[in-house]
Amino acid sequence: FVTPTTTEVLQWEGLHLFHFESSTCSKKVRTVLALKELSCTLHHVDLTTHENKTEYFLGINPRGLVPVLVHDGKVILESNDI
Repeated sequence: FVTPTTTEVLQWEGLHLFHFESSTCSKKVRTVLALKELSCTLHHVDLTTHENKTEYFLGINPRGLVPVLVHDGKVILESNDI
């Protein structure tokens, strides 16, 4: 887990997935969530416009990579950990 500097995510409840549609790792996480029939709020991060390099997103994942799962305020960065 990582402690984000974009602190609003600490208050989020449920599952929230930051992803990019064409990202293989993002697809893997979306597939697992669907197979487990888990609902989540999707947050699209546009890598083509470098949205992953914004202060907001880097405050959630300092590496600037997707996917990122926020589960009841806990931030999980690695797709294999998700």
